[in-house]
Amino acid sequence: MLYKNKNSALLYCIALSMSGILNAPAFAHGYIETSRSKQCADGTNTNCGGVQYEPQSVEGSDRFPETGPADGTIAAAGSASWTPLNEQSPTRWSKVSMQPGSNTFNWVFTANHRSRDWRYFITKPDWNPSQPLARSSFDLTPFCAYDGNNTQPPFNLSHNCNVPERSGYQIILGVWDVADTDASFYSVVDVQFSGDQISNPLRDIGDISPSQQLSVNDTVRIRPFDANGELSSQVVEYVIASAADGDINTWPKDTADFLNSQSSDMSAGVLNQQGQVVTAVGKNDIFVASNSNIVRAEIEIKPADTGGGVPEFSVILPQNEFPDNAPVNLSFDVSTTESLEVTAQLYFAGVSIDLQQQTVSTSQNFSLSVNSPSAGSYDLIIVARNISTQATAQQTFSIRVTDSNSGGGEPTYPENRGQYQLGTLVIGADGKLYSCKIPGWCNSPSDAYYAPGTGWAWNLAWTLQ
Repeated sequence: MLYKNKNSALLYCIALSMSGILNAPAFAHGYIETSRSKQCADGTNTNCGGVQYEPQSVEGSDRFPETGPADGTIAAAGSASWTPLNEQSPTRWSKVSMQPGSNTFNWVFTANHRSRDWRYFITKPDWNPSQPLARSSFDLTPFCAYDGNNTQPPFNLSHNCNVPERSGYQIILGVWDVADTDASFYSVVDVQFSGDQISNPLRDIGDISPSQQLSVNDTVRIRPFDANGELSSQVVEYVIASAADGDINTWPKDTADFLNSQSSDMSAGVLNQQGQVVTAVGKNDIFVASNSNIVRAEIEIKPADTGGGVPEFSVILPQNEFPDNAPVNLSFDVSTTESLEVTAQLYFAGVSIDLQQQTVSTSQNFSLSVNSPSAGSYDLIIVARNISTQATAQQTFSIRVTDSNSGGGEPTYPENRGQYQLGTLVIGADGKLYSCKIPGWCNSPSDAYYAPGTGWAWNLAWTLQ
């Protein structure tokens, strides 16, 4: 293993420690190459928290959807370590282009444990991209599945799947069930059905991206892999020695320079007009010779001091229903005991209407407005990010603008629950109108199953009007 020549005694001790870790038994890890977590690692997605260092570690309980992570935590596999992945809005994540029909999903495994199966789920055509992912977001019958036969897969595995007809922004959830544990790995792929094919880079095997500001003693690890797994003897580590070295555009170039001075198999930089690899400020690609056995390189950033903890905050929203014949002035308070960066964004039909961002350490008032509101359901998405740990939490509220020209008067579910009869009309959390078709289930207190529009089995109890 190779190290920068600063603080050599300390780094020699780190080398001995890391050697012990690399020789320890591996745990199963893997991801889809176009997944949300991998795009966090590449720097395409930002403000991702710790998953940008470990896109392969989004692990949770198995056998989704019968068990598995709770609704609202599916993208992070139910893990508190990766909570930023649970943030969900129409514009939060970078999307890959896709067409319905035959598509290939490429898995990368950093430990190829025996496998039970791989299954793929896709969001419903009318799913709500402003709500954290829940079982009600997906068609719960896999559109594609491969049996693992209780054997070890290769470290790189491709599945060809027939993707159903969809349009616009959708999400594909790939679930890899490991056979020798009770865990599965969850890969969320944000997809835009636009008629364009997904393109993959051909010349480089990885990127050193300016994804974040680094601190003193943070470590950038360049991890090369061949077809059989990680080449631990060729790992290169660059340690940030000063605050200036940690600048978001400085450390990628310095890391590329260091890699070029230490490795005979990999080089980093950008291609100039002469086809030469030269280092640059900002993003640098990692290249290998065409006959190299190295198939990819992963960048891992190990912070000198890590923290955790899901942010806790409360929202007081005095009013969530407005008429459409006057401007909407949405005022609410956000309270917390932490130092949080809070972003409040109002959406209508998937389009951002208004946004406000403030730093909150006690209580702060937010105010969003719609000058010429249209009748219908709006989504208020509030995301809080802990300034120290970068951990995030999200709350989503439904705001209803009523048609001033209609009679209206229907109760909002679960108002009057226990009195619903056949044909009773209610307004769901999505602002849509539902008619009761089986009163016993309509009046059930089990919102997880029968809440109109959001419960797992809502369509057994209600009919969308």
